[in-house]
Amino acid sequence: MVPDVQVLLDGLDVFRVPADEILAHAARKGWQVDNDDARAPYVPGVTLAFTRDTPQEVRRDENGLPVHFTSVLVAGEKYREN
Repeated sequence: MVPDVQVLLDGLDVFRVPADEILAHAARKGWQVDNDDARAPYVPGVTLAFTRDTPQEVRRDENGLPVHFTSVLVAGEKYREN
């Protein structure tokens, strides 16, 4: 039996709530959302990085992106600094 794993961001299930809703929620909270690469948006300073890039057969939006995130990275706030 495979365990049911949930990753919650402020109570929202990152893998079950549509990605656009997660990003909109973060913006409403006043968090800066870097969405320059729609396949891999992130929230600087928190650091949360999301991925919507996958070869898997998943539901996609009108731009061809998966509707839901396919992975999430949680790291220290300086993770993405050069």
